[in-house]
Amino acid sequence: MNPENLKRDTVETKKTSEAAEMAVRIQEGSGAHGKKVLVLDTVHPNWRHVTQTYLSGKEIEMEVVGKDEAARLLGDAAALIVQSPNYLGSIEELGLLGEMTHDNGALFIVAADPVSLGLFKPPGEYGADIAVGEGQSLGHPMSLGGVNLGIFTAQQKYLRQMLLQKYYH
Repeated sequence: MNPENLKRDTVETKKTSEAAEMAVRIQEGSGAHGKKVLVLDTVHPNWRHVTQTYLSGKEIEMEVVGKDEAARLLGDAAALIVQSPNYLGSIEELGLLGEMTHDNGALFIVAADPVSLGLFKPPGEYGADIAVGEGQSLGHPMSLGGVNLGIFTAQQKYLRQMLLQKYYH
């Protein structure tokens, strides 16, 4: 790993890569999909970069795609990762993206800003299988610029995979 990549690491990117890893493990268990995750191009570039760094050590392929490309490529992917609000400040159409993802047999991962959830439905109501977030915006102090507050949650049926994450990461 390049030390420059580590400087950009945040809890959000770590949780995003853990969610991707968990999705691949779930899909491998069902024999459905390979070791590939799709990430929308509207996810923050630093998050994509750090997530790619973590996944490369796990031999998980990550491909950055637009929404149109995602629709075509989801059949071979274990998961789709979406950020909402996205890097550009837009709210993604999570309901449509979740439906499209599940129609192709992939898992739907949402990186959400917890403050936005005061106005919008939580990711689970849009069909997210796994949701991650950065909780620093909720008022958690920076503590010398160090680790913030990570949020990682999943549907009840994936609880055991979350627990395995702790031991196999």
